This record gives sequence, structure tokens and C-alpha cells, in this order.
Amino acid sequence: MARTPTPNTGTTTPTTDTTAAQGNETSTTPQNSGGATEGDTPPDEGPTELVEARVTLDFEDHAVNAVIEIPAGRVAQLEREGYIDTHADAVAYAKSLAA
Repeated sequence: MARTPTPNTGTTTPTTDTTAAQGNETSTTPQNSGGATEGDTPPDEGPTELVEARVTLDFEDHAVNAVIEIPAGRVAQLEREGYIDTHADAVAYAKSLAA
């Protein structure tokens, strides 16, 4: 069944194709072509690299001069904000305080 063209009258009322509703065609939902389906989890990226650091400002559950291990992805931001110091001398100093 062919659609009859309608003139553009400037109204914002959308036109609807009724062909599928008449039973001549079936409507389908596009398939996910990305390889993942709903409920799938992304593949493991391996173990996260941890970096040892001295805490220089209290944050989260960490106290000043504690030696902690931080995921490598967070190090740059935390150092920039002054929360941690990853220099080997700073870590050694914090460890000496705990001994």
C-alpha cells in the first residue's frame, strides 16, 4: 500500500505510517550490533595497578602520614589536589613514623 504524500502546512503534528498497523508489514526492533547484550559485563581489564603513597591531607578514611595503595588512575588527581605524595622519600618517611 503506497503512502499518500501530504503537503507541509507548517504544523508540528507528526504523520504516522499505518502500513505496519494494517498487517501488511511487521515492525522490528533494531538489533544491537555492538557485540554486547543487555546484562553482559565488560571483559576484565586485568588487575588494577596500585601505587603506594603517603597521605598528606585527611580524606575519605585515610589519616595524615598513613601509607596507602591507590589505583594508578586516581594518583594524578589526588596529587594535584594535595591529598597524597607518591615520591619514594615521602613514602619512606611515612613508613618510618609507623615503625
